[in-house]
Amino acid sequence: MKYLLAIIGISLLALGCNKGDFNTVPVITFKSIEPNAFQTDNVTPLGHPMLTITLKDAEGDFGFNDGFDTSYVYVKNMFFTPALEDSFKFPTLSGIDRKNLSVDVSVDLKALALGSGLPGPNVDTIYFEVYVKDFAKNKSNVVQAGPLYLVTP
Repeated sequence: MKYLLAIIGISLLALGCNKGDFNTVPVITFKSIEPNAFQTDNVTPLGHPMLTITLKDAEGDFGFNDGFDTSYVYVKNMFFTPALEDSFKFPTLSGIDRKNLSVDVSVDLKALALGSGLPGPNVDTIYFEVYVKDFAKNKSNVVQAGPLYLVTP
């Protein structure tokens, strides 16, 4: 009986020591690409496609510190082999509480919204791989984002 009580006690203690959703290594999830269609002639009335991810990090060591350090969002257009890749600087994050940071981050995909280049009418379906690195160079998980429909009229 006393072993059973000890096992129950240890189990409850282990459940109570949950680390939560925040880690030193950043964690991202894909949220959306809006609008998810983009015309190659740049006349899309809805604007450029914006990729949005949700970022969680225990220290919140992200942003742009001119002359000191910068963190980036890395995006690969997986339509091409090898993949077409670009990086985007985080803005300055002054004035926000960074401990247990949970924010949505958006980047403009216009520079990476490239497809086959075939004459129209044509629709290319594009997916992206996304990850981030913080000031300590901790790399987040890699997520797949998309689809983005690239329309050549």
